[in-house]
Amino acid sequence: MRRGLRIWLLPIGDVVLTLGAYLLAFWIRLRGFPEYNWSGFLQVAPLIVVTTLLLLVVYNQYRELHRPFLEVAAGSVLTAIGTTLIAGVGAYLDVEARSFPRSILLLGGIMQAVFLPTWRVWFVTQTKREYFRRPAVIVTMSPERWAPFPKYIRVQQRVTPELFWAQEAHFRGYLVVMDSDLPGSERERLMEWAATTQNDLYLIPTLHDLMVHGSRFSKLGDRPVIAVRPLVVPIEYRWLKRLFDLVVAGCLVVLFSPAFVLLPLAIMLESGRPVLYRQTRVGEGGRLFELYKFRSMVVDAERETGPVVAVPGDARVTRVGRVLRLTRLDELPQLFNVLKGDMSLVGPRPERPELVEQIAEEQPNFRLRELVRPGLTGLAQVIGRYLTSPDDKLRYDLAYIASYSPWMDVRILLWTVQVMLFPQESVDSPPEWVQQLDWQATIR
Repeated sequence: MRRGLRIWLLPIGDVVLTLGAYLLAFWIRLRGFPEYNWSGFLQVAPLIVVTTLLLLVVYNQYRELHRPFLEVAAGSVLTAIGTTLIAGVGAYLDVEARSFPRSILLLGGIMQAVFLPTWRVWFVTQTKREYFRRPAVIVTMSPERWAPFPKYIRVQQRVTPELFWAQEAHFRGYLVVMDSDLPGSERERLMEWAATTQNDLYLIPTLHDLMVHGSRFSKLGDRPVIAVRPLVVPIEYRWLKRLFDLVVAGCLVVLFSPAFVLLPLAIMLESGRPVLYRQTRVGEGGRLFELYKFRSMVVDAERETGPVVAVPGDARVTRVGRVLRLTRLDELPQLFNVLKGDMSLVGPRPERPELVEQIAEEQPNFRLRELVRPGLTGLAQVIGRYLTSPDDKLRYDLAYIASYSPWMDVRILLWTVQVMLFPQESVDSPPEWVQQLDWQATIR
């Protein structure tokens, strides 16, 4: 399929499915297309198509598709609702269009609200398979650090700054990644090169980058400055975040109340008691608390090994436990940790004290995560993988803290639902043809 055709595939599908929804509504409601009613529809059809496309643009449905599926779907549903309302007004004002049955308008709008988000879920799922098909090069002072390169990158190179500049023309068009260990002069030179050549450039952020990301432009006297926000949830949002935690966690406990009965029963039938697994974790300010989970491993799984991180295919995981981990249902009891105030719905995942001490020896900034309440889910969980390195998870967590807003919490929760319903590999950047749709891969 040619790239140009792919670019227009999404809006073409929107038009086809929109018209198809109303044709299907005609067939369901009238078992055909009576001339009198059909002529009324033809008067309104252009308004329906134009309104649909405009509202899809307004609701950002042709940009930033690499968002949670549910968030994308919400925009499509709002588009269908808006189209139905506007088409209804248009049909009422146009005398020739009044023969268009209102029941078909309503039924067609309902089907459009189903077709558009379903089409987008399929489209996004298919296009994600083409992520990172361009060749990539890492510019780093330590090429050996990047030996385990992602498998889905077609051409993989790791070069020092000297080698990069010696072959600069060759790397134009590559996806260039700037490592965090580069000195400031090299970082500025690479950014100037990317701006001049219009080449895509990604950087592995330092703590400085992450804090500046959440800053705001200001001035000191008549000098422009950047005001760096402290790494903490702003005081004006703290009460709102806690209220949000209590309301949502309480609703989720009620919603999943059948699971709190059935899952313990399944665990007991397979491997007996205890049903809950309690584990000491590090919370806000370094305070220790007891975290609850449904037990997914055999009893006394760490008696001989001590605290170790679970790995894929771990023999200690039970059959019920595999299902619980795949669906993340083993984390449900942590809703009570949220209600108690030990945790928040969104934040850095709490770690064991032993692992915190071990990681902090190599990465002292790791304890900055403790500036906020740990979360049931977080940015590192929805973007990264289970085995994402602690260093990279720390970057995600600090980016969350530095850029916190209530809207970010909502987006991460929606993204968590997507990860539970549509398990997928981590992807980092769209292919070239999707970039022409301005498909962003970052949370703003």
